[in-house]
Amino acid sequence: MTEAIVIALIAGIVSVIASVMASAMQYRKWSGGEQAAVGADAAGEITVASIALVNSIRSEIAVMRSELEALRDDNKRMRVMLVELEDVQDWAERLVYQVRSLGAEPVKMRVTEMKP
Repeated sequence: MTEAIVIALIAGIVSVIASVMASAMQYRKWSGGEQAAVGADAAGEITVASIALVNSIRSEIAVMRSELEALRDDNKRMRVMLVELEDVQDWAERLVYQVRSLGAEPVKMRVTEMKP
């Protein structure tokens, strides 16, 4: 082999090695960047899903608050009705006492079942 061929072979080998190393370094650089991009995409998807969940929970809370307010209103109305019923019961007891004090027996009260 001549000297020129040996130098060409050595230069070719060095060139191939340099190309392989450059390719490996470039791949490593792209791979790291791609991993960061995948991580950023995953974080973005998690953020979007979290926001959707929070919005859903907020709307459910709003519904529950309105239902709670309606229940409070119902409770107030029922308390007023209870006071009125207690007044009627007191009046009925006094009326029964009056009727008995006059020597008569009052009509029995009809009992109806309460519906839930």
